[in-house]
Amino acid sequence: MSELTPNPYSEGKAAGRLELARELCTALTRKHHRSLLRRVEPIVATCQDPARLAEWTLRASELDDVEFLEMLGVDPKAHAWEHAREVANARQLCVSTVRRTHPLVHRLVGGLIDRCTDLEQLEQWTAAAPTTNDDEFFRLVIYSDHCWKI
Repeated sequence: MSELTPNPYSEGKAAGRLELARELCTALTRKHHRSLLRRVEPIVATCQDPARLAEWTLRASELDDVEFLEMLGVDPKAHAWEHAREVANARQLCVSTVRRTHPLVHRLVGGLIDRCTDLEQLEQWTAAAPTTNDDEFFRLVIYSDHCWKI
């Protein structure tokens, strides 16, 4: 191959490295900033700069949520409002699903659901409600990590 023709192997290696950097950054975001994952994942997925991805990855464990968002160029206030809206919608869907599928259990765990701010947890409960019996669903909610954080 001449110097003028691009080497497809080196382009493939670069693309693979970039994808690996994105996966690592996403994994550390999931670990250290779980509540931001939905907002951060599209930013990481479209980033073409390996140096920037490396910086985000290395700083993920050092920064709090607000600082991490600011580093990514996201307005923390806008994110907070968007996240609150998503949680409210997920909570409303969870409550209506549980009320419909487990009316007696809803009386016992409704307060926990009302106070839940973890979007993934609400989605998990909503998905599990139609496929579990009352006892299984009650245990799922009561023994979730979320309940011990309230």
